Amino acid sequence: DMPYDEMLRHQIAGDRTDPENRDGNLDAMGFLTLGRRFLNPLDTLDDRIDVISRGVLGMTVTCARCHDHKFDPIPTSDYYSMAGILFSSEQPAEGASPLMMVDKTNPIDSPVLIRGQLSNRGPIAPRQFLTALRDPDEPRFSDGSGRWELVQRITRSDNPLTARVMVNRLWDHLIGKPLVDSPSDFGFRTAQPAVPEVLDDLSADFARHWSVKKTVRRIVLSRIYRQQTTVDSETLAQDPDNRFLARANRRRRDFESLRDSTLAVAGFLDRSLGGEPVEITLDTPSPRRTIYAMIDRQNLPALFRTFDFASPDTHSPGRYFTTVPQQALHLLNNQQMHGLARRTAGMIRSQAASSDPDELTRVAFRRLLGREPRSDEQHVVASFLRQPLTPPKPALDPRSFWSYGTASIDSAGIPIDFHPFAVFKDSRWQTESEFPSPGPMGYAYVGKETGHTANDTQTAVVRRFTAPISGNYTLRGS
Repeated sequence: DMPYDEMLRHQIAGDRTDPENRDGNLDAMGFLTLGRRFLNPLDTLDDRIDVISRGVLGMTVTCARCHDHKFDPIPTSDYYSMAGILFSSEQPAEGASPLMMVDKTNPIDSPVLIRGQLSNRGPIAPRQFLTALRDPDEPRFSDGSGRWELVQRITRSDNPLTARVMVNRLWDHLIGKPLVDSPSDFGFRTAQPAVPEVLDDLSADFARHWSVKKTVRRIVLSRIYRQQTTVDSETLAQDPDNRFLARANRRRRDFESLRDSTLAVAGFLDRSLGGEPVEITLDTPSPRRTIYAMIDRQNLPALFRTFDFASPDTHSPGRYFTTVPQQALHLLNNQQMHGLARRTAGMIRSQAASSDPDELTRVAFRRLLGREPRSDEQHVVASFLRQPLTPPKPALDPRSFWSYGTASIDSAGIPIDFHPFAVFKDSRWQTESEFPSPGPMGYAYVGKETGHTANDTQTAVVRRFTAPISGNYTLRGS
């Protein structure tokens, strides 16, 4: 439960808090340095400003790159004040951590780039905190690049935004609906919470101790968190969008908890903390919690995209939740899922007092859902378990349906007396190793896209389809 303000100091100025990386806190600067690198270094800088301003302060400072903010009190000079701080920082070629940043020897203030154009320079923007959050006579930053002073200003308990932004994210994660609808934009155009006193009180408390754990505990012990999703018709009519939280919000399970739950019920979850990232997309499942999954920013595996994993390239206020066929197909067909299903079934059988379907059903519900089955569920599942096992049908190779050879042509033009080619050579089926054949077959062959008739005009070269099972077939081709 590292205090949140301490975590931010490591993320933005770890070169001051743990310069030799003795406690591993210097690596936290990956918060800034792990982002996408653009061909234009100004775009890389823009991304880092966005991560700090939207991610920590809920302010869209990057909207002021080319002009004063259209709605919020963020002049263009604020953007270039932060730009000067980051311009005056660099990643050293050698250091205690490859993720670290350090102050340049000669820090500089950035000029305002009028309309964002490098060749059109305006007045100098001194390195200092945002205009709306500082006193008019507050001194400018002068300690190195200014990153250390910046994070000190961000984490001051009288800063009205830092605690509110984080509390709103915690509330969103636990309750399923944020108090402020746009978690990364607390600007003037963002609607206030339905009950702003809730955010005020939680934020003031959080800024006293900066303990995420204490704030989580306070929320999950509240009546709001412990509500059911069901509600009477009158309450639903008064508050259909549940702005006043008279009921719980029904939520989709996210990818990480879905995978971890699957591992847990199979008795395969490794609950140890810390360690290197692991590949979780291989056929053999890894027992590590999904938070330790390897994320390749250049080539994010399809599994993550299928289950709505947030983009690792840019700041993401939240995730989209979709329902697409690929999700169900993964759970049905993936080799990891098959292996975990077999482990789970084995544990259910070992925990059941007998092999009676009713007993297996009760044990399965207790293990998988943490409750007893309802009577209708008991009947349906037990009836399914009583059905006799049906052996799976053997897999059919489509190549086995086809054969290639020659046949005679009867008077109606129908091929009869099929004789398969004996040799496959040089990407074609033919009569014998020698080609063309010295006999009546001559140049007769069938290739992938071409073929040739035999010398005998009453002999046809045939691609023959043999139906694997009874049924009606339609063959199309050209």
